[in-house]
Amino acid sequence: IYPVQKNLGFTLIELLVVVLIIGILSAVALPQYTKAVEKSRASEGITLVRAAAQAQKAFYLANGKYTADFSDLDFTFPGNPSGSCFNTKNFSVCLHDVNASSMHIQAMRSDRNATGLWYIIFYIQRDKPDCVAPASDAAANRFCRSFNPVSEPCPETGFNCYAI
Repeated sequence: IYPVQKNLGFTLIELLVVVLIIGILSAVALPQYTKAVEKSRASEGITLVRAAAQAQKAFYLANGKYTADFSDLDFTFPGNPSGSCFNTKNFSVCLHDVNASSMHIQAMRSDRNATGLWYIIFYIQRDKPDCVAPASDAAANRFCRSFNPVSEPCPETGFNCYAI
């Protein structure tokens, strides 16, 4: 007589429960992961803008005015600076509204498909970087509020500024 073999596999119900649990965990974890990736990209933009601002301040102290050309600054930027802009993998950084006593530096994401359209902008008059979002873009404002929940008056109309 042959011995009776036990079924050593999983039942369909057990497999469905495991798949359901994995689905629930991924639904909770994926948005948090996406937000963490976006914030790490923003930290790159913040670093680039602060470095450009420091270089502009040094140029201003030496020359009594701001420059509209990155090649005038005593700093090596990543990417290829050409005139008032340079590009990295994640950002396009540009000098805007440059005159003798004011200017601002803007880092705009190269990939505009994630989390709305936000910018990192350093206004020389405010002496700090801001996360700037169009007032009408709820996703961008939600992202910028993750740095600072309170918006401030923004120099540009139609935008909300959140100090970083």
